Amino acid sequence: MVMRVDVQNTEAQIDRCVRLGLLCIPREYPHAAQGMQLSEADVRTPSQHWPIFFGCYDWHSAVHNHWQLVRALRVRPQAAWASEVAELLVRQLQPEALAQEAAFLRRFTTFEMPYGVAWLHLLCAEVHALAQASSPWAKVAARWEQALAALHEVACANTLAYWRSLVVPNRAGAHANTAFAAGLMLDAARMQTTSHAVATESEIASYFERHVRWSERMSARCEPLGYDFLSPTLCEADLARRLLPASELAVWLGEACGDINELRPPKPVRPEDGQQSHFDGLNISRAWMLANIADALPDGDERVASLHELAQLHASEGLAGDSHQHYSGQHWLGSFAMYLLTRPACAGSV
Repeated sequence: MVMRVDVQNTEAQIDRCVRLGLLCIPREYPHAAQGMQLSEADVRTPSQHWPIFFGCYDWHSAVHNHWQLVRALRVRPQAAWASEVAELLVRQLQPEALAQEAAFLRRFTTFEMPYGVAWLHLLCAEVHALAQASSPWAKVAARWEQALAALHEVACANTLAYWRSLVVPNRAGAHANTAFAAGLMLDAARMQTTSHAVATESEIASYFERHVRWSERMSARCEPLGYDFLSPTLCEADLARRLLPASELAVWLGEACGDINELRPPKPVRPEDGQQSHFDGLNISRAWMLANIADALPDGDERVASLHELAQLHASEGLAGDSHQHYSGQHWLGSFAMYLLTRPACAGSV
């Protein structure tokens, strides 16, 4: 059974997320450049490198801000901001610009792997879902899907190469975390029926068996580090609930991460600081993962109620955090809030 995290004024919260996306996607600076420069020819402005994903401070945040706007169109197609969102996406998702983005990923095959590319997969999957929906935006989404096809193809090839060459997992509490990316990529693959999607699902299932299912016990007591926006323990548990039957998940959860009920939300002291703003995102991502895990456990499992209470606590802290008032948080927290508010990885969600 899927239980919603109780959020006051959910529609107003979604409206805020959308406004942040509309504000940040066209904003080129400040920008934290990613990637490698091979020659002077690579010394370029963000929009010269990435004509679509140049805003939102960095490439991956630009990608997941595009995802959140498409997601918003799918869950609230009649909202007052829907036309403005669609107009921005029409301007952004132009074939020529997407071809340049694809060329960059073709040249730099490990760029933004795994985190940013995972969000790119989710963006493409969300566009596909909107194109298939009974929605006033389905036709334009079908055009976006066609325009995204070449970029998605390159991302799929890079993704398969990444998983096939992975030696050990990364359990950081930030972008490099492999379990978090695996979860997003798995969700995206399951929303589509292409050969790449099937291959990606197979690779991630193999990753889980090799590196997560039989790994040593994790401890949430070691979390968080000073810049975490993900819980390494919950990322692996959230991946496990996607791949294990409820009865097996119940056993695995007790053996692998039995102390997750001890997690407590950290609070930024300086929310304008980029590193401390991560704590608001950590609370939001913990909230959706705790709720997802609770929903995946068998009916009657005694941990369900406490996990939902803990999810509620983290959601309240994360959504009310002051980091949303500063660009250090604005450029990415809206997407995380949208993910929590709409819970796309849940059975029964739109």
